[in-house]
Amino acid sequence: MRVFFKKLTNYFSLALVVNIITMKIGAMMKKQIMFLLFTFLAIGAYSTTIYIPEDYTTIQEGIDASEDGDEIIVSPGTYVENIDFVGKAIVVGSLFYTTQDTSYISQTIIDGDQDGSVVIFENGEDSTSVLTGFTITNGYVMGDWHESYGGGILCNYTSPSLENVTITYNSAYYGGGIYCAGSSPRLENVTIMDNSATSGGGIYCRDNSNPSLENVTILGNSADNHGGGIYSNFSSPVLETVTIMYNSAESQGGGIYCWSANPSLENVTITNNSTGGRGGGIMCNSSSNPVFSSDNRCNIYLNNTNNRASGSDIYSFCDINVIVDTFTVSNPTDFHAAPIENFTFDILHGLQDQIN
Repeated sequence: MRVFFKKLTNYFSLALVVNIITMKIGAMMKKQIMFLLFTFLAIGAYSTTIYIPEDYTTIQEGIDASEDGDEIIVSPGTYVENIDFVGKAIVVGSLFYTTQDTSYISQTIIDGDQDGSVVIFENGEDSTSVLTGFTITNGYVMGDWHESYGGGILCNYTSPSLENVTITYNSAYYGGGIYCAGSSPRLENVTIMDNSATSGGGIYCRDNSNPSLENVTILGNSADNHGGGIYSNFSSPVLETVTIMYNSAESQGGGIYCWSANPSLENVTITNNSTGGRGGGIMCNSSSNPVFSSDNRCNIYLNNTNNRASGSDIYSFCDINVIVDTFTVSNPTDFHAAPIENFTFDILHGLQDQIN
């Protein structure tokens, strides 16, 4: 009811402005002015700010009551719920959104209570659906393998904006932190850490998903199978200023696992990731071809695998041109990149002295 009166007040305020203006102009202009002002009203001149928990007890209640263009501002606290944007072009933000104080990110928690994905986007949301300033945690989707997607955030043929969020301690069969199917979300200033999955501990991408990651840290995630940090399947994620470190996969691709994928890598650091099989840093399979920027070079070093000649830093079944600022050594062998004949290198600096 409080939100209803806010909208009603805004409506009559604009109506009063219309009356004042039309009293001071000629009749010829009156209809045009009224048309323009009420058109402005119709496209969001009276958008509302909803406050949680002042207006509604839960975030989902605020979302359900909102309209396109509204902003939902959430006070610090732990909100034990799973939220769905239900296709709305709204901003859901902590007090970080209004103050730019990053301490509110850790103070404002959406806790999924191990009862499915914490945040769901599956109704055609685009970049005007914004989630900002939260810690997303305790999501759990580990039932039937073909229905267990996105412990922290589920993007199903949508492309929302995720800004200044931490996604941590979530689990799913696919995509412990984030799952993308046919989706291209925009991630900016995001930390994805300590999530787990069978495949894609941090992020799982499939079906031509092309997420954009800028100023993102992918840290300490794990996979029982492939892709401790990122699993990319028939997708082309764009990574700019991204750190992928201390992720692990039991099978292949401790940092990144690519299957028919073409990620774009600019100023990306891939370090201290590990796997029990091939490709401690990156594993490329089935015609995958990561593209390395020559202007803002990447760094790949000190990744690990339990098998010799299995590419501690990178393994690829395809021909790849690796352009980096820093690699573990200046002249890689099969120990660092395997099979070595599949690679050409442009390395500016070797981190370690070359030894046999």
